[in-house]
Amino acid sequence: MIEKVNPSHPDKVADRIAGAIVDLAYRLKENPKMAVEVLIGHGYCKIMMETSLSNETVSEHLQDIYDAVDRINGKATATEVLYTAQDEHLSKNQEDIIFQHRAAVAGVCDLFPAAVAGPLGAGHSQGALK
Repeated sequence: MIEKVNPSHPDKVADRIAGAIVDLAYRLKENPKMAVEVLIGHGYCKIMMETSLSNETVSEHLQDIYDAVDRINGKATATEVLYTAQDEHLSKNQEDIIFQHRAAVAGVCDLFPAAVAGPLGAGHSQGALK
């Protein structure tokens, strides 16, 4: 099944707003951890974020978030931003999963060097190990 929607569909607009917020986080901090949900419709936008950015940093850049919403969806949108610090337990859980994945990929590359000898294989293994 293929879903095609107009670029101005609220789901597409919400995705672009969330992407702009994540891009902002990467400009403010190296390798930030962030989860963003955007609900939009009927002239209203609600943004919920869980982030490794400090509350002070988010507060200092709220206007940048409001500007992104205005740029993407228009200035007639009432916007509310809710944010909280990232849950430490969940953060560590994800780090363990990423580490295990990287170790597994490295192990496969060590066991089957011929499988990653070509340009496609070499690119894949390098990307997975970054």
